[in-house]
Amino acid sequence: DAGKMTYYIDDQLASCFGVDLSEYQGVVDFEKLKNEGVDFVILRIGGRGYGSAGKMYTDTNYYSYYKAAKDAGLKVG
Repeated sequence: DAGKMTYYIDDQLASCFGVDLSEYQGVVDFEKLKNEGVDFVILRIGGRGYGSAGKMYTDTNYYSYYKAAKDAGLKVG
């Protein structure tokens, strides 16, 4: 269905559709995602830099994505 995989058990929808997001996606319209049938988003919280310094960092869009996703009624993981 429109490129989305769906699974049914006894003719009942038994799957959810989600997207994986990080700062690399830029501006995201979470209301549009919800309206297009997205049920949940997986957000990158942060990561670790390369090399011996390897400092931990927070994804620059994590907090704003989290709030916008929740405001749109999406599940967040």
